Amino acid sequence: MSVHNLGLNGLMTQGLLKILRFNRSLRQLVSQAALITITIGSNDLLHLMRNSSPSIITSQLPLILSNMGKTLDQVGNVVRQLNPTAIVKVATLYNPLLAGPYSQYYVHGQRIIDSANAIIVTWARRYGFVLVDLDREIRGKERSLIGPDYGHPSVAGYQAIAKAFAR
Repeated sequence: MSVHNLGLNGLMTQGLLKILRFNRSLRQLVSQAALITITIGSNDLLHLMRNSSPSIITSQLPLILSNMGKTLDQVGNVVRQLNPTAIVKVATLYNPLLAGPYSQYYVHGQRIIDSANAIIVTWARRYGFVLVDLDREIRGKERSLIGPDYGHPSVAGYQAIAKAFAR
């Protein structure tokens, strides 16, 4: 048995679809995998944040969510074409905002996360993927599970995520 970490920092759903379609070595690994784990979507939502101030621009949300849903559907098609029998575990998104200086945006951010997670849940069901509910795992524990950048998990957060995927 071998394990391959093919995660890419900053990858968005469109990028995942592109590499699934065109990267021969990735396609080969997917076709031979017994287990595939996918965490994707957070970077798509980052386009809602302004660089100059910590506010959330919701006017683009319907378009971003629509594109994300369509792209995930195509990702599901490609994964299942390459490997119809693999166990595929997909994660919901979590809201890190409560842990840091942007906590005033937590409630609004959670509504956005909930909308994105509804798309992820539908996608998982459509393709027979196993859902790993990271939102549930992390919610209420942000201060210990989110790292010092207030966006990514801490060491304890990564351990909690690994345990959730291992179940």
